[in-house]
Parts: sequence; C-alpha cells; structure tokens
Amino acid sequence: MDHREIGQQLDLFMFHPLSPGCPIWLPHGNTVYSILSDKIRRLNVNNGYVEVRTPVLWKPELYNISGHMEHYAENMFFTMGQGEQDTCGEGGYVLKPMNCPGHMLIFKSKTRSYADLPLRIHDQGILHRNEVSGAIGGLTRCRAFCQDDGHVFVAGTGKSIEEEVTSIMWMIEKIYKKLDMPIRLVLATRPEKFMGSLATWEIAEKALFTSIMRTGLGFSSEKGGAFYGPKIDFFVKDSQDREWQTATIQLDFQLPEKFDLKYKGGTVDGQQIECQPVVIHRAMYGSFERFIGILLEHYEGRLPLWLAPVQCIILPIADRHHGFAAKVAEGMKQPDCGCDEPIRYEIDKSNNTLSHKIALAQTRKIPFMVVLGDKEEKSNTVNVRPSVGKTFELSTTDFIENVRNDMKMEF
Repeated sequence: MDHREIGQQLDLFMFHPLSPGCPIWLPHGNTVYSILSDKIRRLNVNNGYVEVRTPVLWKPELYNISGHMEHYAENMFFTMGQGEQDTCGEGGYVLKPMNCPGHMLIFKSKTRSYADLPLRIHDQGILHRNEVSGAIGGLTRCRAFCQDDGHVFVAGTGKSIEEEVTSIMWMIEKIYKKLDMPIRLVLATRPEKFMGSLATWEIAEKALFTSIMRTGLGFSSEKGGAFYGPKIDFFVKDSQDREWQTATIQLDFQLPEKFDLKYKGGTVDGQQIECQPVVIHRAMYGSFERFIGILLEHYEGRLPLWLAPVQCIILPIADRHHGFAAKVAEGMKQPDCGCDEPIRYEIDKSNNTLSHKIALAQTRKIPFMVVLGDKEEKSNTVNVRPSVGKTFELSTTDFIENVRNDMKMEF
C-alpha cells in the first residue's frame, strides 16, 4: 500500500496545490514526526552532540563561499529573481537547501583547539530544494523537508576519523535493529573526478574501510564517492523486501578549506601550529519526510505502539458508560511525578454501534481498542481488542501499566 494512501487513512498529512511538494502535517502526523525527532535527539545527546538552529534565509554570498552557487543554484529557491525589484535593499536571499555551510560558520565563530575536537553538531532545521514538479511525489521527495542532520569536526588524521565513523555506524546500526530493518553498506571510494590530494584520499578511504571492519557489518565497495571525499551509504530492507538508501556518512575535505577553518594543534619548536579539520556529514534517517513514508509502507500503516499517534481508543458501549470511560482515561494521563509519558488515547463518544466503532478503529490501525460496558465497569476491568492478536481482559491498572511498559523504546 502506498504511503500516501496510508497517510490519508490514518489522517497523518496532506498536500495542497497552493504549496506543491510541501507536506502539511496534521495532528496525528505531527505526533509521529515529533516522536521520531525526540528519539533521534536523545540518541545524539547521549553520544556527545550539541543541537543548533540556523537561519532559513541566507545571503547568496554564503553559497558562493561553499561552492553551491556554482554547482547547485538550479536546485535553490531565491527570494528575488534576476531583474526583479530589490524590495529589502539587500540583494535578495536564498532559502537554505542544506545545513553544512551554516555549521562551518559556527565552527569559525571562535578560536578552536585540538581539545575541542571532535565537535559534534546536530541540526533539525527545515530545508528547501527546488525539485522539478515531475520529481516530487508524496513524502519520498519534497521541496520542504527536515533532515536529522549532523556534522562532526575532527582532526584530519586516519585514527580520529576512524574512531568517529565507527561511533556513528554503531548509532545507525542500533536504529535499524530496533526498527527490524536489515542494513547493507556500500563504501563509495574516489571517483574519476575528485578534489584534493591522493594521499588525503587514501587516508580517508582506509579510515572508512577500517571503521566498517570494526563493526563486522557486511559491505561492498564501488567507485562513486562525492568529489570532496569518500562515503558510506546505508541501504535498508523493508518488510516487502525493497531496499531504500537512508543513512549516510560522508567525509569532506573541501568545505573546511573553502571556509578557511582552523584549530590550534600541537607545538613544533615551541610554536603552536594551525591545522585544518575534516568534516563528517552524517544523517541516520535521511529526511524525516522520506523516512516516515518508508516506515508507513514498511509497517503497512500498523505502526508499533511507541510510534502510533493514537495508542488506545476507548469504546464505551452506551452513554451510561462515559463516566467509566473518563475514569479509565484519567489513568492514562501522565502521572504527577512526570516519570512516564502519557498514553496517547481517544474516547469514541459517538452514537455509532459498537461494531461500527470497532470497524473505524481497525481502519485507523489503532493498536488497542478498549471496550467498556456494564460488566467491565462493575469489575473495574477492560476488554481489550488488539489490532493484532486475540481479545483479552485485564484489570484497568494492569492494562495501563502494561501499555506504559510496552510503549517504552529508545534507540
């Protein structure tokens, strides 16, 4: 089933011709988006990353320095076209297509030393790319999107690169293991046309190769790295045996040179030397939009409990059971101590028959349907119909406790 159909069925997102290629996230979709954002944010923090937020609007000069204006301008949005009136009096702006140039400015904003490295920066800012109309389609290719983007500034030695890349690979492996998606690695080495010295490329390729060997993950190797450095691409396999390229780790020697980045290294003959860092570009989901599209098709809309926007729907059989439904719902809210997340629930108070309520909940693929009637109210129990598996009955407190335990998941 196509993720666009699933998104409509689960009321997650929509598109509108007034903003082509830019998804509009509805409440349930925004919940899914926020959960994935929070999970990757905590994984980054636990692995030494600091989060930043950079402007959406930049002067074209930034992309002249980075080289994107020369090689990528056709994919960028400008606030003022050639020959148009300059209403702001500043020569127009560019909508940010990627985070890396802004992160170079952050590194350069103050004096750095070898003791500051590695510097790990994480950014979930919105990006805009001018994809041609025929290329955009659902969540898999958008004009407005957000990446779980990261840039790591390391010393330009094989050992420093190797240690950091190995750490990133373990983070990626942990994510896809939790999602039950096998991964395959491709080491992309020096292309025919490249920048930099052969010696630097050899150090970089050896570091990536050694990092992969450390993890024991299977891989293949082929020419086709970026012109600025080699990379590792991660291909994940979904439940329908299709492969998707998601995570990537790329080494970059060119941007640090273009932005004249330096850090203070050791001393030679009593004089402190200046060194140029290497930048590791890394993303683990890729873009949130495309990643959510992949997950919707991987799970066929039946999202795991921790990710489901509505985890439980309470179905009172008759109006007289609304009071008991409110009592059950109260137990699903976040405790005063704040030690657990609230269970994401809804109460169906419609006049529909129970069978109709159940059918609607099944269509929405809600993990648990909680049926409440006279019997349940009298015994303070819940009759639970899971979206997968057999119906069961539990005390209200036991059911809530079980759901709280089962919904916990961290990368």
